[in-house]
Amino acid sequence: MKKRERIIIGSIVTIAVIVIGLLFLFTDLFESNEISESYFSTPNIEFEMDKLNRTLTVVSIEYNESEYEQLYWSDVELDTSGEGSVTFPTGTIDIGDIITNCREIIGFKWKPTNEFLSGIGWIFN
Repeated sequence: MKKRERIIIGSIVTIAVIVIGLLFLFTDLFESNEISESYFSTPNIEFEMDKLNRTLTVVSIEYNESEYEQLYWSDVELDTSGEGSVTFPTGTIDIGDIITNCREIIGFKWKPTNEFLSGIGWIFN
């Protein structure tokens, strides 16, 4: 084998190894991004409805403490598919917190996962 042929073959092998290495690197990055995006779970927050006073009171909170140190009202949003409205408390979510001024059909989403809280909505006529 001539020196020129060895250089060409060596260059092709080197390029192939680099390309394969980059493919593995990018594949690993994409997979790790998918894992990190879906890492958080949606907490389970249960409410007690008071139609007369148009309120929802937090009666139960379950969440993975390894994912969240505390839960915050700023991570809860009103589902915009309905025509409802509410006034959220501020700060951390605690048992006994009261959502006031509940109007029409309402549901809540957990912003970090974009999933519904409690899986249902409430109707205030």
